[in-house]
Amino acid sequence: MAEAAIQAGNWRNAMHYLRKAEREEPKNASIYNWEGYVSRKQGNLDDAFRYYGTALRLDPNHRGAHEYI
Repeated sequence: MAEAAIQAGNWRNAMHYLRKAEREEPKNASIYNWEGYVSRKQGNLDDAFRYYGTALRLDPNHRGAHEYI
């Protein structure tokens, strides 16, 4: 659901689904990476970098987080 919302540019719904996924899988670096992406698209750069940082703490080699940061 989150990926469909992201592809549609529906940032609000995307974040809703990503936060739900985060609660279910709190150690999934890709979820935090996507939260960073959505935050960045919404202009929330502080939040975006916080999410990217969390993704990299969980997976220091996460390619997406490295590319977006």
